[in-house]
Amino acid sequence: MPVPNQVLRRFPFFHSLADKTIAHLAQSANELRYPNQAIIFSDGQTGDTFYLVKSGSVEIYKPGPAGDLVLNVMHSGDH
Repeated sequence: MPVPNQVLRRFPFFHSLADKTIAHLAQSANELRYPNQAIIFSDGQTGDTFYLVKSGSVEIYKPGPAGDLVLNVMHSGDH
């Protein structure tokens, strides 16, 4: 399902793009929702997806022998 153009416009990353470009990106984007504590991808996994955080937060962490090391926390508006 395409993402509405106005959703992409909320991200500063897209503010300078032309309306035609935003419309093209919105048509090729997909909105995904994850439950709390979901693992979106794992360390070492390769991919070709660009993620935007629409709401909530996402922890970027690396598992280690002494426990998980939080590398960053992404919030609404981050990519």
